[in-house]
Amino acid sequence: MNAINGLLAHGDNLMITIMDEGSLISVDLSDKSMTVLGSGILNGDGIGILPDHSYIITSFTGEIYHVKSKTETKLLLDSKDDEISQNDSYYVNGVLYVANISPGSVTAWKVTGAGN
Repeated sequence: MNAINGLLAHGDNLMITIMDEGSLISVDLSDKSMTVLGSGILNGDGIGILPDHSYIITSFTGEIYHVKSKTETKLLLDSKDDEISQNDSYYVNGVLYVANISPGSVTAWKVTGAGN
């Protein structure tokens, strides 16, 4: 795997974003098997797991994605034109907190649906 960026431990699995492939994978820590959970997420960075077990992924180029299944990835936010990057993130209690290297800020997004 090249261009590994985002990491999140979840139970017996390690969730990983692969920047150049644009994928979200899960590695089973007991047997090292890998499962692709989503695609179409170039430059993926932060990983959040929502109550319905879907995923919210930030991309340092300015996007936020919702990954519902292996074949369903939806763009939620595109802030490239505003030159706001979406970097490391932390999801807790229905809010997604995102570090923005550019312009040097932190944003908070209330997440609705997805079991919230």
